[in-house]
Amino acid sequence: MGKKTKQIVLQKGVVSVNNLEVFAYHGVHPLEQKTGHVFTVNISVEADFSEAVAGDLTQTIDYAQVAKIARKHMSVPQKLLETLVAKIAGEILSEFSMAKNVFVEIRKQHPPLPGVESVSVSGHFTRP
Repeated sequence: MGKKTKQIVLQKGVVSVNNLEVFAYHGVHPLEQKTGHVFTVNISVEADFSEAVAGDLTQTIDYAQVAKIARKHMSVPQKLLETLVAKIAGEILSEFSMAKNVFVEIRKQHPPLPGVESVSVSGHFTRP
C-alpha cells in the first residue's frame, strides 16, 4: 500500500535583520547631535511566504533591501528614535506588499546616562 504524505504549506514566516550597526547623529541634546553614537537596529518582517517557497526573490522580503531602508533613515538625523522606528516600518510596509507586520527596535549604545549601557525604542506596526 502506498503511503499518503501530507503536503506542508508555509503560509507565513519572518525575515529578520539583526544587530545592524550604524553610526549616526540622533538625539535631543546638542552634544548627541554633534558627536554621534553607535546605534543597533533590529527589524523583523512577518509576511505571507506561500509563493516564496518556489525560490522567487520577488515573492519574499529581501533582507538586503530592508537593511538598505534602515541605513537610509538612520543617516538622516532625528531628535527622537520613535520617529526613526515609524519611518523605517512605514517604508518597509510600503515597499513590500506581502509584509503583514513589522517590528523595529533601535538601540542607542552608551547614551549620555551614567551607568547605562544602552537605551532603546521599539514598535510593532501592522498593515491597515
